[in-house]
Amino acid sequence: MRYVGRDIAEYFGTSEKFEVLQIPEGSTYGQLLEHFRARFVQALKRRHGGRINEDMLSVFVFVSRGRNIRRIPDEPVEDGDEILVVPADAGG
Repeated sequence: MRYVGRDIAEYFGTSEKFEVLQIPEGSTYGQLLEHFRARFVQALKRRHGGRINEDMLSVFVFVSRGRNIRRIPDEPVEDGDEILVVPADAGG
């Protein structure tokens, strides 16, 4: 996992810009997105005293091998895949 800044990382419960996740072999990108959703909800509850808006997760784009993983939820995550988490308005 590579977050485009520590402020982004904090939305997922970490202060590090880079972290390694261990996931079960055969996991799909959809399962990985569910993992992120759960971490996001927990972090928001801590930051905002229990008031959360899960729709805020849509302001982030998750990219692996140049593809938005929301568009390929059934594809398996391959060993060594790096996921980049960026704000949706990062442009380019």
